[in-house]
Amino acid sequence: MYDSHIHLAQYRDVEMMDILSQVEGVIAVATDLASSQRLLDLKRRYDISITAGFHPEQTLLSDAQLNELVDWIRDNRSALSAIGEIGLPQYLRREGKVENEQVYIHLLETLIHLAGELELPVVLHAVYADAAIALQLLDQYNVHGHFHWFKATDDLINEVIKAGHFISVTPDILWNTKTRRVAELVPLEQLMIETDGPWPHTGFDKCDIHGQLSAIIDEVAVIKQMTRNKVMEQIRYNTRSFYQLEAHDENR
Repeated sequence: MYDSHIHLAQYRDVEMMDILSQVEGVIAVATDLASSQRLLDLKRRYDISITAGFHPEQTLLSDAQLNELVDWIRDNRSALSAIGEIGLPQYLRREGKVENEQVYIHLLETLIHLAGELELPVVLHAVYADAAIALQLLDQYNVHGHFHWFKATDDLINEVIKAGHFISVTPDILWNTKTRRVAELVPLEQLMIETDGPWPHTGFDKCDIHGQLSAIIDEVAVIKQMTRNKVMEQIRYNTRSFYQLEAHDENR
């Protein structure tokens, strides 16, 4: 099994070793330049796939900081499986902390444009109505997107599906009706699974990655009325294909 979205840099070394012993692989996702740099260091020590990006639910980058991040991504492109986590500040907006929406859209567009230039996919934090903006930019720059922990209206979910992008679900599929609806609508061929660790999920230890992923697979199998093995093998294939892990294996 693969965890398609985990913030590995936020775990202690001993926890990382435990996590990596539980799964076939992880997509270790960055939140800023510092975590991108830490993930690159970890990649030199562990068998992981990494991304680089800037999570939108935090203080915005200055132009100089954005340029520094872009230059770093260009310089380290060969080590990266994607650009991310990038997106729009859904939860900051709800708290009334977004003064200028266009600044966030500009940041997202800059990094999606970069992904198109470097021929990398992107990992997206773009839920609900924000997905429509992300979809427009992905189409404009011909970039393949992974919408992580995705929630939206049925219409928007179907737009993401029709555009050929991928969607991942977390253990909250066990209790969250919105996530269960995503799993119902998304074809198995476009689905991935994730923990978003170390985000806490009720009933699971943050380091029990195998247990979390197994529970998701079991629930998807119930929802899709398919065998567990069919679901597990297809999701494994989806993750390796989206992140071109076969090509990375050959380059080792």
